[in-house]
Amino acid sequence: MAFYGDIFGASPSMPYEKRIKVLKQKGIAVWGVLKACSRYGNMDADIKNSVVNDFERFY
Repeated sequence: MAFYGDIFGASPSMPYEKRIKVLKQKGIAVWGVLKACSRYGNMDADIKNSVVNDFERFY
């Protein structure tokens, strides 16, 4: 399975900080969908009280 990061040389196997650096150098925006949330576990289904980032402002 290919990941978008692979296209830009930032595969998921790389350490997170290194991936972010590579993507920024390529001019790729990295921004989380959620501004804030509570999550007690590892599953997305565990996310509660989510606040979505302001994408209109971002664009």
